[in-house]
This record gives sequence, C-alpha cells and structure tokens, in this order.
Amino acid sequence: NHVYFNLAGHKAGAEGLYDHVMRMCCDEFTPVSEKLIPTGEIASVGNSVFDLRFPTRLGDVLPQCPGGDNNGFDHNFVVSGARDVNLVCRVFNPSTGIWLECSTDQPGCQFYTGNFIPTDDSLKGKAGAIYRKHGGFCLETQKFPNSVNQANFPNS
Repeated sequence: NHVYFNLAGHKAGAEGLYDHVMRMCCDEFTPVSEKLIPTGEIASVGNSVFDLRFPTRLGDVLPQCPGGDNNGFDHNFVVSGARDVNLVCRVFNPSTGIWLECSTDQPGCQFYTGNFIPTDDSLKGKAGAIYRKHGGFCLETQKFPNSVNQANFPNS
C-alpha cells in the first residue's frame, strides 16, 4: 500500500508534514546502500535520526536524514512485538488534532516521506493543490525489502 497521508490536509505541504509528531514502535531498522537497497544489516535505531521511539516532530529530524537533495525517510523499520498484530506507529498533527495509528501482522514497515516528489510545481493534485517533496508520508507494512537476497531477513 502506497497511500500518502498529510494529517494537516492535502494542501498543507511540507510545512504541514514537518509539524507531525511521530512515535515509531520499532527498535531496529534495515540500513540501505546509496541506491536505497537494504544491505542485509539490521541495526538499532538508538542514537540516530531513525530513533522515533519517543514522540518526535518530523521537522526536527527530516533535515538530518541521509539522501542529499532527496533526504528523508525511505527505510524499513523492524516491527517490535510478538503478537499476531503489533502496533507500528502513532502519528499526530497538533494543528488539526488528527492522529493515525498503524498496526500490522508483517515484520517490517517502510516509512517514506515523499523524498522523490518533485520540488517544482509539476505535480498537481485535487482541487488545484501542488504536491511537492515532503508533502506527505507513507507507511507500507511488508516483508523486508531485498529479503530474497538476505538470508537473515524474514522469508518473503
């Protein structure tokens, strides 16, 4: 599922996304190569920009994310928990009061912040809105990307 969310409203853009507060219930993530392919490593989120275990304003961490001009999150987080369905995250926008929770029975969740959406005015959306980089986020529950090539990743 690759649905984009912006809890501040579809016209709120990056400024609206930056005000979102994210709490990701994941202790680990799968680091990626410069081509965004998981390397096979499973790393702790501790003491890194990926540590979203406590409520974190996205605008405070997105500028620190890797990726150069396409910086942001585009990473698989390892879902913590041993239940049939586990809470992945809770996202809240204080200006609207809207919140979203994501739960899954999958081992991973790709968190993506629209890093490759154009920065110009070329992507037009509903009601004339212009969608740009960091204008929304996706939560994609899944098996780990590149699991077919990584023996230590869960089977796909």
